[in-house]
Amino acid sequence: MKHYKNYIFDLYNTLIDMRTDEEKSALWRQVAALYAANGADYTGPALKKKYKELVAEEEAALAAETGVRYPEIKLEKVFARLLTEAPKTHAVFEPNDSGHAKKIDTEKFAEYMAVTFRTLSRGHMRPFPHTIATLRALKRQGCGVFLLSNAQRTFTQSELELTGLLPLFDQIYISSDAGVRKPEAVFLMKLLTEHSLNPDDFVMIGDDFTTDAGVAAECGVHAIILNSWHLEKKELKKRLKTARTGDALSPAARTFLTKNPPEIVESGDIAELLN
Repeated sequence: MKHYKNYIFDLYNTLIDMRTDEEKSALWRQVAALYAANGADYTGPALKKKYKELVAEEEAALAAETGVRYPEIKLEKVFARLLTEAPKTHAVFEPNDSGHAKKIDTEKFAEYMAVTFRTLSRGHMRPFPHTIATLRALKRQGCGVFLLSNAQRTFTQSELELTGLLPLFDQIYISSDAGVRKPEAVFLMKLLTEHSLNPDDFVMIGDDFTTDAGVAAECGVHAIILNSWHLEKKELKKRLKTARTGDALSPAARTFLTKNPPEIVESGDIAELLN
């Protein structure tokens, strides 16, 4: 496998094996109970519906403001609006002082709810077997190691800390900070520009043909796909074809992918980058 001076990694299902489930009813019942404890009354299903509506509304507003096709909002704003715009509310009082209504710091509450929501929706979370050793080996070789992740900073910061990955990157780029997500070219170009990277000297590595290989193609550079999902060759070809022929990418990016398909590590083992 070709070696590069700089490696740009996706995070979830590329470096970290993690599953989340934001559809389970128990999650929304628990979150609704926390809102009720702070004066905002929802049923679980009503909260879930309102959450999705507000996410769509915030994304549309950000897209209109910035002109990007793939906006990335900060979910703290949604969690704050769920509190302040609840259709039904009740007063909450300070402990041991029923005569004084409790003043809720909306910003701190939203941050707390974002972290709690992620924790409750998360299943297992661990680095893939050779992730840490491979990143350390690349750094010993003098390579630049960067993270470019479609993620929420409020979620990802602690997950990088908990998995031991935080100190292994030269710099971390999170889509909620940038207001835009892969495959939007501007997200990757920000990294390339800030570090003056030559397109021939780096590679984008991820698990998704559209977002990861797609953002690389939008910038005219190569990508490597780790088959961390252990998909059969037929399915891998199908997903590559979808990226090449669908409308998620620009015509120029689709042409680039056709002429320069990503290299696929069929085993999904990141250690193969060192071979």
